[in-house]
Amino acid sequence: MPIIVDTDIKGDVDDVGALAILHAMADNGEARIAGVIVDTASENSAPCVDVINTWYGRPDIPIGTLKPHDGTAPFQYQGALIDGTFPHDLLSGVDAPDGVTLYRRLLAAEADGSVVVVSIGFLTVLKGLLQSSADDESALDGVALVKAKVKRMVVMGGGFPTGNEYNFYNDAASTKLVVETWPTPVVYGGKEIGETVISGRKLGQTPASNPVRKAYDVYSGANGRNSWDPTTMLFAVRDGAGLFKESEPGTIVVESNGENSWMSSPSGIQTYLIKTADDEAIEGVLEDLMIKAPGMQGPVGGAPGTAGRGGGGAGGAAASGGKSGAGSGGAATSGGGNRPDTGGGASSGGSGAVMAGSSPTAGGGEASRPTAEKQSGSDGCGCALPTTSTGSAASLTALLALIALRRRVTRN
Repeated sequence: MPIIVDTDIKGDVDDVGALAILHAMADNGEARIAGVIVDTASENSAPCVDVINTWYGRPDIPIGTLKPHDGTAPFQYQGALIDGTFPHDLLSGVDAPDGVTLYRRLLAAEADGSVVVVSIGFLTVLKGLLQSSADDESALDGVALVKAKVKRMVVMGGGFPTGNEYNFYNDAASTKLVVETWPTPVVYGGKEIGETVISGRKLGQTPASNPVRKAYDVYSGANGRNSWDPTTMLFAVRDGAGLFKESEPGTIVVESNGENSWMSSPSGIQTYLIKTADDEAIEGVLEDLMIKAPGMQGPVGGAPGTAGRGGGGAGGAAASGGKSGAGSGGAATSGGGNRPDTGGGASSGGSGAVMAGSSPTAGGGEASRPTAEKQSGSDGCGCALPTTSTGSAASLTALLALIALRRRVTRN
């Protein structure tokens, strides 16, 4: 199942948590990460995504951004992630492709009716996608391209049955256009779903070289964070899994100020999430995914006694060829309510993005990725991986060298 993530990764750390659990589920073979779109104007956001992707062994996932950038300094945990401590090679969002262009490229490369778009930020770039015209990426306009390629969209936004939520009101005009014109089914995870679910408190069990741990440490220490985005991501891949269910169909109504309400309708193609498990059960699933070592196989499922979505089987063709998503496609392995940028956590300093190079170590001399049991498979970019075992430093070094070699070959 190809996933395109649309994130406002900047002011709140739950975007980092959502990316972490998506990578963990991808390691399980439950999803394939086709690309990530950054929907903020911060040039520091895309490098943060690259840091996380690199940590999980997927350094070449295409990343696009909202243009133009605003030139602001790194915010909150951003500085700690992109100061050179953690390996990455996308140094600025300026160097990433335009988000709408990359959306079109990624969608055009996938099989019809196969893509799940997961929006955990603002709907600004999605508006641009819907308003886009035919181009070299596809002969279809934006609405037609979405209708052809997207199976469904899952959105963290709004509140149900009524709400006034940050992702919606931050760019209310874009929100209103997208919810009124998106042509395929949409599931909304309202702010009430993740507001009392706290995740990230167990990240202290992971290595200090884990950038996800670092981001949470900077933002909230060992206290974790509300799980607005992680719960949405969990549903997007696993459906209910004994933790959530969808409402009856209907239509969301968004006012000009971003406030929303709900109208039930048998003919509607929109639903919203309802929790069916207690917060502790949901937290347990999220924490297990969040602390799972990169590449390590883990349990697939939701609440005890339930089965997860799975998602194995052949995926569609993935756009490859580095972060721009350019090049030929290849058969991919499948496998508090409001959140203003000024809220939460202690601020973090840090210089602008610095390329960490290809060194396999980061911070305190620890390996940049913990050694883990890994099945032979793919790095998420169509590259076969060697089998490693816990404690095998030589195998880990070989793995990192193989990834680095593939990146050099691809980009040359």
